[in-house]
Amino acid sequence: MEYMSSRKLVEMENEQGYWVKGSKVWGVTESRHVEFMMEHPDYFDLTIQEIMEMFKVNHETLEHDKVTREQLILLACKNGWVRVRHYISGQNFWSIQCDKIKLREKNIRDFIEDFALKNKLMGYSAKLMIIGLDSNNEMDIYKPEEGGAMAFLRKVGMEEGSEVRMKDLIRGYK
Repeated sequence: MEYMSSRKLVEMENEQGYWVKGSKVWGVTESRHVEFMMEHPDYFDLTIQEIMEMFKVNHETLEHDKVTREQLILLACKNGWVRVRHYISGQNFWSIQCDKIKLREKNIRDFIEDFALKNKLMGYSAKLMIIGLDSNNEMDIYKPEEGGAMAFLRKVGMEEGSEVRMKDLIRGYK
């Protein structure tokens, strides 16, 4: 996967948010996911005017954007984007949102396998919460004690030639 952020690869360990589309990953820790959409509306096939109109219709501002935020994230996900957030405080888990889980399994797998694990941003037993926003918020949870990220990779299948070692899969390496 290609990292598109202006931050250097060595600074990624502090990243907590990402947008993923195809084989590209954008770090969004320095701003929120919605702010990133506003900074790059063309990436999402939107204009800044369309985004601002959504805020206006919902009687919201960027600081208070609950409904508009949900609408924008769903719109992005329906256009093939995957939203990722690593929550460090509290439970320490990765939230991965997409339109339909089954439809985006390959994108999610590639992000985990070829980006997060490869760059040591995610542990093999990391807790994942994968949410299908367009499927009545269908949710798949992969708990650390049940294998975490590796359980997901076992379920969907590893990519041929993967750099994730098979012995790590077998023993659920941490």
